[in-house]
Amino acid sequence: MITSRQFFLRAIFCCIAICLFLSSKTTFAATQVDLYSIGPGNDIFSKFGHSALCVMSDAFPKGRCYDFGVTDAPDPLSMVWGTIRKEPMFVAVAVDLDVLVKTFSEQERSIFKQSLPFDAAHADAFAAELESAVSDHARYAYNPAFDNCTTEVRDRLDVAYGGKLRAPGPPTASSEVTYRELVEAPFSGRILELMVLALAVGTPADRAPTPYEAMFLPYDLRDAIEVRLGVTPEQVYKRDRGVELRTSTSVGRGTIVMIGLFLSAIVWSGFRPRADRAKRSRRAIMIVGCFLGLVAIAVELLVLAVTFYWVRSNWVLVLFWPTDFAIGWLSGKRLETYLRARLAVLALFGLLSLVHVIAQPIFAVALLAALPLSMIYRAEKIPTPSPTAT
Repeated sequence: MITSRQFFLRAIFCCIAICLFLSSKTTFAATQVDLYSIGPGNDIFSKFGHSALCVMSDAFPKGRCYDFGVTDAPDPLSMVWGTIRKEPMFVAVAVDLDVLVKTFSEQERSIFKQSLPFDAAHADAFAAELESAVSDHARYAYNPAFDNCTTEVRDRLDVAYGGKLRAPGPPTASSEVTYRELVEAPFSGRILELMVLALAVGTPADRAPTPYEAMFLPYDLRDAIEVRLGVTPEQVYKRDRGVELRTSTSVGRGTIVMIGLFLSAIVWSGFRPRADRAKRSRRAIMIVGCFLGLVAIAVELLVLAVTFYWVRSNWVLVLFWPTDFAIGWLSGKRLETYLRARLAVLALFGLLSLVHVIAQPIFAVALLAALPLSMIYRAEKIPTPSPTAT
């Protein structure tokens, strides 16, 4: 027969067991927030990788992911134009976890996952904040280095963890090189893109980012989370890279120099001692002048169109003058004076870049104009042969 005391003890043990069971169920069902870091892809818009936050909870048992790198522009051209004009075109969207993993794995992009250390209350609050960002349809103006899909994630995590990401700490891999090197690296071996970057990216890009700024790149944010929050990344999908040939980020500036040499060859050919030298040399000067003038106008239009300060503050504007169009119609002392002024400016700023007084690497770009213009200056001093008597 069970005594009242035994009954009382059994009741207490049952209550404890029920509480432990409910506690374990609550822990199991608690909201979990994960950071997904996606590696670079093959197209130009995916060269720097991607980041997303995913939530698993009672409401979303299969996972719901929040992506801040989506635009509602109707077409790619509108997206590019709106981005360079600083129009708020990017919004947060939510997709199922399996959709996110399937999409990026089919694009052959590596995927890493980190389960973030939130307690239950903070996890619920953070998940609610992410859901609110989607429902509010808040927009932001995209900036490749300072406000992108990863910085939106970084800034939210920094606030949630009381500034742990922003606080002084160990450098990341990308905080020890310049922004220019970071921008050029994904385009290694791609001549056209690297040529455009050499002409378009100005001197503000020639500084190294701080560790916090470097977290604009997904893998730097992933590594910082590992170091500062103690969360080791788990690889969800590994990209099959296949055979990759070694390339270089110098091919863009190298090609720019080669174009300068090609223009010089045109001038040399036009000034060869022939009876029709005057006509051929004038044509060669016009070709050089039109080419350099077009480059100058293209750079100036780019600076006017793009609102990013790292494009507008650009020493290339000093190297290329729209007045180069006129050299085909100048002659004698006027042409000589103009060429002296142009070559003096090119030599000065090329030298300042070479000795790092100017941080922007414009020496190769200066050669694009200096080589053919110096050839014209030298060739103009060679006397034109007299017509051969018949």
